[in-house]
Order: sequence, then C-alpha cells, then structure tokens
Amino acid sequence: MDERQRAAFWDTIRILDEARVLPYVMVIGSWAEYLYSYYFEPGFMPDIRTRDVDFLYPNIRRPAPPIQLETRMKEAGFAVDRDTLTDVVRMFKEDLLEIEFLTRQTGAGRETAMDIPAIGIRGQSLRDVNLLAQHPLPISAEGFCILVPEPSIYVLQKILIQPHRVPASKRPKDIESVRNILPYVLRSERDAERLERALKECTKKELRIIREVCKTHFIPLPFSEI
Repeated sequence: MDERQRAAFWDTIRILDEARVLPYVMVIGSWAEYLYSYYFEPGFMPDIRTRDVDFLYPNIRRPAPPIQLETRMKEAGFAVDRDTLTDVVRMFKEDLLEIEFLTRQTGAGRETAMDIPAIGIRGQSLRDVNLLAQHPLPISAEGFCILVPEPSIYVLQKILIQPHRVPASKRPKDIESVRNILPYVLRSERDAERLERALKECTKKELRIIREVCKTHFIPLPFSEI
C-alpha cells in the first residue's frame, strides 16, 4: 500500500462520514487489518495487497432519511460501475481503490444481491459475513470512529471459511492474515477472552473445521474447546 492508496482510503472514509453513513458500515477484509494497526500495540504490520475495500452494511435501513450515496461519490471523483446482471454497484477511485458495499444473507434466502435503501444502491449479499456483523469494534483513527470486526472474530471467521473460500486463490492470504493477527489477539487479555468465548459458542461442526484447518496449517489455538 502506497501513500496515494492510503490517502484515497481516508478520503473515502471522510465522504462516508460527511454523508452520515460511516456509523452504519463496518470495514471488513484486508482494510480492516490496516485499521487494526490503530488498535494493537506498536509493531503490528498489516499486509495490504488489494485495492478492494469492502463495507459491510448490517442495517440496510440506516441512516434515515436515506441519502443518494452514488451521487455524492461521483461528485467526489469516484467512478461508478453497475453490474448488468445483478445491478450491484462498485465504485472506483482511479486505479487505487475499488469500493463495494456488502449485505448479510439471512434465513434460507439465496439472493446474491440486495438493495440497500438507506444509500440507494444494490450490494452483494453474503452469508459468510454474518459472524463479523455480530461483533463490531469501534476504532478511533485519524479523527474518525470506524467499525471493524473484533480481531478475535475476524481470525475465527477466516479459519471457518477456509475450506469453502471462493476464489480458492485467496485461501493462502487468509491463512497469512490469521498468522499475522492471532499472536496479537493472544497477547491481549481482552481479545484472547473474546476468542475463547466465541469458541465455546461454536457448533460441533464448526469446531471440527477449526481443528482441521489449524492442524493443516500449523496454527496454535491454546484453548481446551478445540
């Protein structure tokens, strides 16, 4: 990540803040790891290799009244692209960032896209993000308050989705992220306690996946639950 890309990220955060959207979205994916550098002790170094910035939208009806985010982003110099099949919107800042808004897939629904009435666009709908949405952590950075997943839950989710991660080419990077973040989680009494609590809430099937992934990739989780 170079300085231009970092500046483009903070420009995006500023736009969302001014549009009253920032309190209702969660930064997930690799850019959450970048924000963890404001949370963990000095020495944590995120490994950002992507221009994709994913914003998870847990409550698609906030803020109220709704705003037209697409218009604001265009006015700020972002290009907007709409998928011809799904109508999912992606926003681009030159060749630096690709912005996408994601929604939770709940119940028995199989929809791969969902309207987000609060911001007037359509986002991709995923089931794998549900766990992240349930565990928000506010981080203060550069004058903003930004929601990210709890680091312990971020690590756990990376492990749980490993067997079915699509595309499969992203699986090695996910394991690298786990190896990078997990030591900082375990050094923190707060974060280690949250990880242990989350493991206790896992199903037998989930625990089996966790054991298999950790064994395959030599990832130590020092808890009796697994």
